[in-house]
Amino acid sequence: MDDAADEGPHLHHCIELGLVSKAWSKIIFETPLLWTQISSSYSERQNRVVIMKSKESPLRVLYDDCHYNYEQDEDAGVFIKSSSREVHRWRSAEFYVIDRGISLLPDLLPASAPRLEELILRCGNHQEVSPGPECMDIFREGADCLRHVTISTFPIPWSSRLLSGLETLNICWQGDLPGPSASQITDILRRCPGLRNFEFRQSAYQDTPASGTSPPLAEVVHLPALTCFRLEHSNAEMFSSIISSVSIPACSKFHLRCCSSTYNIFSSKISHLKAALLPTLQTFPDVELILSHLTLQLRGSNDQNDSYIDILLFHESAWENLACLIESNGTTVTWPPIN
Repeated sequence: MDDAADEGPHLHHCIELGLVSKAWSKIIFETPLLWTQISSSYSERQNRVVIMKSKESPLRVLYDDCHYNYEQDEDAGVFIKSSSREVHRWRSAEFYVIDRGISLLPDLLPASAPRLEELILRCGNHQEVSPGPECMDIFREGADCLRHVTISTFPIPWSSRLLSGLETLNICWQGDLPGPSASQITDILRRCPGLRNFEFRQSAYQDTPASGTSPPLAEVVHLPALTCFRLEHSNAEMFSSIISSVSIPACSKFHLRCCSSTYNIFSSKISHLKAALLPTLQTFPDVELILSHLTLQLRGSNDQNDSYIDILLFHESAWENLACLIESNGTTVTWPPIN
């Protein structure tokens, strides 16, 4: 969490400006909105000063495991315990944890965060053995104001109340830790009918095990407010299952990327992919004009045993701009055929 380290000087600048003159001191030290960020990079005393001077202003909380020595677990919990006393004021919270300390959060965090609007959860060292998602059911009683969530390889239960009623959801997964299945992703989308921005990236360039996939669902999830849809995944079945399960008529930015270690993936999966894409594209305005000019180009390199599908669609006033590129195994096809 590099941003947390960069925020350290902010507190010192406030203090230094307050020492310039009595006038500056009055402005700086008596303006609660200037004292709204507490961080694990600050000393305990500095955080107490911020909490005191912020009065009842909303707080931003930044926590980074790297500041602690996990041979002394009690030290790791001091910041969270002290800041949690003000959880009723948390508006934004960002947690960066490493595997040795990840299991501490559920016991240290309060059961709910009533004013929390933004939550960022990041996990480092994900090549090591991590606890199961049942261990990371944080804020179990919910956060009713939560609208923006970012999850980066953080083992949260996908049925968590935190993943409901969102406007922005960004999930980035990498390493060997099992990620969400297609049905779990679809269920999350169903619980967020007002979602405006959705991004799911599975960065491990390997096929997801069969247990992580599911067949396309019969019931389509309608997301009328969603304007940005980004999907990157290594498993073609899961990839197309998610696509075929959503209706996003207001989407203005549509980015798809499928990466697989199976070199000839599209020789066997292209028909399934097309069948999944077609219903989704038909939810866009003026789709007839688009489909008549939609060309898929398949290219690839024998030097790298990877295949890629990259579809980037920009919608601006009846699709004035359209780009669609699929890279794979050295052939070019047109879909659907142009009459």
